[in-house]
Amino acid sequence: MINIKKSYPYIIEGHIINIEQAFKVKLPIGYKKFILEHNGGVPEKIFFLKNDADVVLNKFLPMKYSNYSVENYLDDFHFNHQNFIPIAEDAFGNLILLKCDTEE
Repeated sequence: MINIKKSYPYIIEGHIINIEQAFKVKLPIGYKKFILEHNGGVPEKIFFLKNDADVVLNKFLPMKYSNYSVENYLDDFHFNHQNFIPIAEDAFGNLILLKCDTEE
């Protein structure tokens, strides 16, 4: 479980559905639940281990209500990477992507 110490304004499920339809993605259920609860935010623990490498997670991107939201990356920056969407940034501002339309 990830504890979030700072979140963005809440969104409703209709916002998520609109984004899925507009950008032709199917977001995983767990990610939708996270977004409905927090709409992105800054995690308490920013370091975690992935494949024996340290990863620093700066923040989860909000779905809406920010210049650097998932919606803006998909819309303004015409982000399209074979069913991947940006969901977070590392300590250097690099995007962390989530693969959609999969059970993984």
